Amino acid sequence: MAKLGVLAVIVLVVVSILFGTGIPAIDDSVDGIAPNSQEAAPESQQNAAGVNTTNVERLVHQEINDRRTANGLDPIAYDPALASIAEDHSQDMITRDFFAHENPDGDNFDDRYDQAGYDCRVATGGGTYATGGENIAQTWWDEQISTTQGPVRYDTEAELAEGIVTQWMNSTGHRENILTDHWESEGIGVSIAEDDEVLVTQNFC
Repeated sequence: MAKLGVLAVIVLVVVSILFGTGIPAIDDSVDGIAPNSQEAAPESQQNAAGVNTTNVERLVHQEINDRRTANGLDPIAYDPALASIAEDHSQDMITRDFFAHENPDGDNFDDRYDQAGYDCRVATGGGTYATGGENIAQTWWDEQISTTQGPVRYDTEAELAEGIVTQWMNSTGHRENILTDHWESEGIGVSIAEDDEVLVTQNFC
């Protein structure tokens, strides 16, 4: 039986005082989906199925920048600190069995930024600024998945990375977040459960 994935996106913008705008979790039939950084690359991490999640994260980042440049936007940098925040959230979703921007403790992505000591403030013009954004996605490794293009199976790291980004780009809110001009950096966190469920977090600044 083909599995289905879901998506969710949120972005926080500040105008003199803090307020938030969020896009709720989206049920979507599309499943799935080398950093441009001078920082030292993180150590590779493999799950039980032998997937190198660090490599998948790098491939997702590369694909994100390919989509941005194809749409006339500048590429964004890969931020290891944001990647750490994203990885922690993806792993937490697996460990505590939930799929949401808000964890069971009530913490949202802006709380996770604060807890990590990460300060994000990106000018958006007109005296406004953004304090971060987040996309999340769910898919499956080496399982038949139903998509709008028909059934697919991601059994290579490159296919998984492309599928994750395609899933986001086929959803209006996630696409808008990815193609937001003012973002300067991002971090990707990919975690894979024992049952081959893949949970992905993308954090922006």
